[in-house]
Amino acid sequence: MQDAGEPGIPGVDVVVTDEGGTPQTVMTDANGDWITVVPVGITLVDVQDPVGSALTTAGSDPENVTVIAGSEELLSTTDLHYH
Repeated sequence: MQDAGEPGIPGVDVVVTDEGGTPQTVMTDANGDWITVVPVGITLVDVQDPVGSALTTAGSDPENVTVIAGSEELLSTTDLHYH
C-alpha cells in the first residue's frame, strides 16, 4: 500500500513468516504489490530494505499482521514505509 499518488517500489523482497515459524519470500511486482498465502495466526512481514530507499516510519519494519479465518491470502496488507 502506498499513499495516494505515491508509486510502489518494484522488485523488493518481502519475507513472510507464519505463526509456525515457516518463512517464505515473495517479491513486489511492477506496482509494488505482493501476495502470498499463509495460515491463520500471527504473521511477521519483513520488507528487505530496497536499494536507494529509506524507511519513512521508524519501527514499522518488521510488522506483525494478524491473519483471521477466511483471509489466509495476504495481499500487500502493510505499507512498505519506504520511499
